Amino acid sequence: MNPHDTRKIVVVEDHQLVGEFYPHIFKEFQTSFPFPLEVVAMLRTEKEAVDFVEKNSEIDLLLMDLYLSQNEHVDGPEGLRIARKLLKEVNPALNIMFVTQSVEGCWIYQAYNLGVKGYIAKHSPAEELVQAIVTVLSGGLYYRGKVRDKMDDYRAI
Repeated sequence: MNPHDTRKIVVVEDHQLVGEFYPHIFKEFQTSFPFPLEVVAMLRTEKEAVDFVEKNSEIDLLLMDLYLSQNEHVDGPEGLRIARKLLKEVNPALNIMFVTQSVEGCWIYQAYNLGVKGYIAKHSPAEELVQAIVTVLSGGLYYRGKVRDKMDDYRAI
């Protein structure tokens, strides 16, 4: 990929206000990104996310909340179920990053083991979100700070 190519981002967030905030962050911090970004879709449900990714192979990053409803399912949060389906059945190379309130070690560890490239808490500063996106879109993993500590604590059990 050319370093000047626009990176296509899909946001999966059930809270509309939060989802609409991402393009504003990207615009405000555009000089911090080594490449242009474009939000190509704002989705709110598991079905929308799976359908969109199945039909659109040129997605550079899926930014997703871990919980997309108030209901926790038997097999865990919807975000993990979506990541599992997309990475196992649709596109194993898809870059997925969770941006969520939940910093529970078990969910972080599962995301990591599924192949999710990044995990960041919603209470993090915007600069950290920028750093996480740059890291993931540059081929790295982003599990740092409290998120990394929680994952390590869970792994140690």
